This record gives sequence, C-alpha cells and structure tokens, in this order.
Amino acid sequence: MKEKDLLLRLTFCLAVGGLGTVAVMCLFVGFGFSTVIGKEAVYLCLVLQAVHVAVMHSRENRLLRSSQAPLPSKKMRCIRAFAAWLWRLGALTLVASLFLILIGMLMSSLWVVLTCWIGFFAMLAGWLLRLMTFHRLCQSSIALAMETISLPRASLRAHTTTCAPSRAKRSAVASPIPAVPPVTMATLFSSLFMVISF
Repeated sequence: MKEKDLLLRLTFCLAVGGLGTVAVMCLFVGFGFSTVIGKEAVYLCLVLQAVHVAVMHSRENRLLRSSQAPLPSKKMRCIRAFAAWLWRLGALTLVASLFLILIGMLMSSLWVVLTCWIGFFAMLAGWLLRLMTFHRLCQSSIALAMETISLPRASLRAHTTTCAPSRAKRSAVASPIPAVPPVTMATLFSSLFMVISF
C-alpha cells in the first residue's frame, strides 16, 4: 500500500508547495494578485492542485469500486460533491481571469484581480474539503480492513458456556471407571446340581 501512496504524497507535497509559493509571492513579498509574479504563482498552484485532485479522485474511485471502503454516508457524499463543485468553480474562475488577461485586460484591472481572488480562495476551500473527505474515506477503509482481519479469528472460536453442576445433579455425575475390570468367579456346582435333578 505504501507504493500506491507515493504518488498521492508527492502530489500533495507539490500542491502544498504551490500554496507556499502563492503565500510568499502574493502575500509576504507583497507582489499581490495584480502582478505577473503573483498571477504565475496562482496559476502554478492551480495546476499542482489539479494534479493532486485528479490523483485523489482516482484513489477514491478505486477504493469504492473494489469495496475496500464502505460507501460514504449521505452527509459525506454531499460534502464531497460540494467540495468538487467549489474546487471546479475556483479553477474555472482562475481560468477566466487568465482569459481576461489574454484578451488584453490589464492585470491590475478590477475584474482580473477580483476573479483571481475569488477563484483562488474558492479553489483553496474546495481542495481542503476534498482533503477532508478523502482522509475520512481512507480512515473508514482502514477500519473496514481491520474489522475483516479480526473477524475470522472471532468466528473460529467456539462459544460454549460450561456451568458448574448444581447440588441436585452432583449425585448424578458418573463416578470414575476403574482402570482394571473386577474379576468375577462363577461356581459350577450349583448350576450342575440343578441340571442333574431334572
């Protein structure tokens, strides 16, 4: 299972690195979303998160199709659908801001900056919700695996209850059989006289 999780962990680290790039370039250094460097950091974060979301989606589907995880509850399915919708909305909004730049709007115009802000934070919230639902699904698959591993051991054990004999039944308990059977001797004379007298 660790080999399978390598790609998931790698894409997660890259997505977190994309968030770190946005934080450094847009917030801490002070370029903001209206500069070329800030926009490049946001679009890089979008691409890295898209790869991670695709890997998470494939792992979720694999777990659910192979019955390695129980079906999520209705509440978790709603949260998962909302997270996917929110992430897609944020990604489409970021693509729209890129389209606005490509058609000739200034990077500092209100429409470009506003779509970039809305898209980034919607994408971030959707990604965090996807992480939460994916983590819950993985935890339930681990719990299901542990349950199925421990189930055969419990079913192999015989469930018998032995009670001590009551006072009335103590006399009914059989006494032990002796190791050597007792020797009985028959007398031939008494049966012999009876045969002769007739």
